[in-house]
Amino acid sequence: MKNLLKISAFVASCFASLSISAAEISAADLAKGVTEVIEVTEVQPEYPSIALFRKREGSVMLKYTIDESGAPSDVELVSVNGSELFVHSSIRALKASRFQPVLLNGEPVRVSGLYRKYSYVLSNNYGKRTHQQNDLMASL
Repeated sequence: MKNLLKISAFVASCFASLSISAAEISAADLAKGVTEVIEVTEVQPEYPSIALFRKREGSVMLKYTIDESGAPSDVELVSVNGSELFVHSSIRALKASRFQPVLLNGEPVRVSGLYRKYSYVLSNNYGKRTHQQNDLMASL
């Protein structure tokens, strides 16, 4: 529930830069305060057993779009720091997560250009995986 955030009110000055019939907005538009991304189902990635056995750590940065239904789509690998064993687990977790559809003029729209970083850290001989609490909404 802590990931549920209130949708902010539309900001008139930012709204003017968007087309009334827009079917897609960018993460940059979100950063202007038009609305917010609200995650309703957060899926944590599994720490791959082979990475745990080999005591590997790392992080994965993904770029993605949220479609009109709130599902992540167009997931792309941006970078891997450390072991590449974490890529599949990160992509699977992101694709299983769900977001509240983003509305513009009361209509659901796609939101492109979002980034999420998953970090994998060993702790007490057990794998711990985390992701950055808020999606990055600007270019890296």
